[in-house]
Amino acid sequence: MDLLFSVSNATKESKIGDSDFKKYFPSINQNMNWYSLEPYIRQATREYLLPYVGTDFYNDIVLVDGDFEGPMIEVAEIARDVVAYYTVWMAMPHINVVISDMGAQENSGSDGTSQPAQMWRYKNARWETMLQADKMIDRLLALLEKNINESDFSKWKDSDECAEVGHPLFRTTAELKRYTKVDSWRFFKALMPFFDQALDLDIVGHICREQYDDLVGKISSGNTYELAAIELIRKALANFTLHRAIPHLRVAMESNAIVFVSSTDGMNIKQAALDSAIDTLRAQLERDGREYLRQLKGYLYTNVEQFPIFEENGYVEDPGVGVIVSADEIGGIMIN
Repeated sequence: MDLLFSVSNATKESKIGDSDFKKYFPSINQNMNWYSLEPYIRQATREYLLPYVGTDFYNDIVLVDGDFEGPMIEVAEIARDVVAYYTVWMAMPHINVVISDMGAQENSGSDGTSQPAQMWRYKNARWETMLQADKMIDRLLALLEKNINESDFSKWKDSDECAEVGHPLFRTTAELKRYTKVDSWRFFKALMPFFDQALDLDIVGHICREQYDDLVGKISSGNTYELAAIELIRKALANFTLHRAIPHLRVAMESNAIVFVSSTDGMNIKQAALDSAIDTLRAQLERDGREYLRQLKGYLYTNVEQFPIFEENGYVEDPGVGVIVSADEIGGIMIN
């Protein structure tokens, strides 16, 4: 695999400064041996870039040079940012440790001038490096999604990595963002298994599968009543999906919003505080989902003549008033 960073005719004396890696991660020491970092560049590429862009499109990125024009230039720049920051993040726990017959040994400067960073500085630096890498990969994927129909992006559009992302009710990240604070293609991709789970367990049983399938088939051609029902399904599904997905994903809270992160190791917020914030968020997502579901059932009941499938399948009943007990075991009830 060709890398986004390389040293021509590298030898054991080659330095980081012989490549353009420092251009993308300026804090690195340019006198660091190239072979000390190269394995982490390869690993970071395979672990954090290829799963989202695919091998074929990645190979196109590697070939981008000054002869290219348009958005591919920006794609190549951001891709190098991504790999540089993930490389450093992956390397930090290992770079000054050597395995020998004596076990794990710590490297230090031969002149005694090198001092290891204080643990709190190290953890904070590594956490911030990962957050920056995550933001960069999200920026890269947003750019790919924006230009998906451009000819230079056809290999990404046709890749398995791209094809598996999307739902009949939420075809793009932008469509999902209308109903949630999710603004990440990676997060959107991670939610895919949970859309159908939430649909089956939280929504379809209340309106019948046949009515749901009929409405989905009319997303682009439905009448005013059908489009209004589809909108309520979207709102309910977005909230129920996040409610079910969050316990299974690596997430953190930032500016009162939930963000999808590569790791929670070294997180600069106490776990108890994060758990409390996430529990509060999940409870709100469930309440909102239940409320939109209540509105949906009421709308179908009120306009039942517009939804014959709903009526024919015996789902017509006055929604009435009931009590819903929170399923997440953190307490509280809601009038439905």
